[in-house]
Amino acid sequence: MSPYFSAVAAERRLEPRDDLISNLVHAKVDGEQLSEIELIGFCILLLVAGNETTTNLIASIFLCLDSLPEVREELIADRTLIPSAIEEVFRYFSPVQMMFRSVKRDTELGGMAMKAGDPVFLYIASANHDEKAFPEPERFDIRRSPNAHVGLGSGIHYCLGAQLARLESRIVLETLLERYPRFSRDRSVPLERIESNLMFGLRRLPVFLNG
Repeated sequence: MSPYFSAVAAERRLEPRDDLISNLVHAKVDGEQLSEIELIGFCILLLVAGNETTTNLIASIFLCLDSLPEVREELIADRTLIPSAIEEVFRYFSPVQMMFRSVKRDTELGGMAMKAGDPVFLYIASANHDEKAFPEPERFDIRRSPNAHVGLGSGIHYCLGAQLARLESRIVLETLLERYPRFSRDRSVPLERIESNLMFGLRRLPVFLNG
């Protein structure tokens, strides 16, 4: 992605368009423009965090409703359950499966000693299925309350686009249930995950809108 965005940025510097990358390459803060690495890093963040994760979340919503007809009927009957259903999808099929960090200082967690500088892997998907935190974690429950999932991170690392992702997925789900409530997945196409340890998503999920 880095070479791709570098080439696009170079084009926009010479021939600006009415688009986000043109705005980024010409933006100035206190008289300074973004460095090349800042610009490319921001573009990658927008593509991955602002697009792919939400796309995967919406596909997971479709998969859940198609697999659980009783849940679909509940949502058709009571649209106020849609926000909590989306939160349960965040928990059950965490779009971001894991993240990695570095230990800042020597510490111990869960009986495990960690030294400053050690790499650590945070398995978000595992945390969201922790039986100590969620009763019956393998049950998909759109009425789960509280639902303190970490599908969007936490603390200073909480997803900046969380509310946008919730809004986009809510609009999609409301529109789907309004126009095509009896949609169905094309079961002739096998489910196949994308090859990624960082994210959960499907390579494709064709559906029949008329059920």
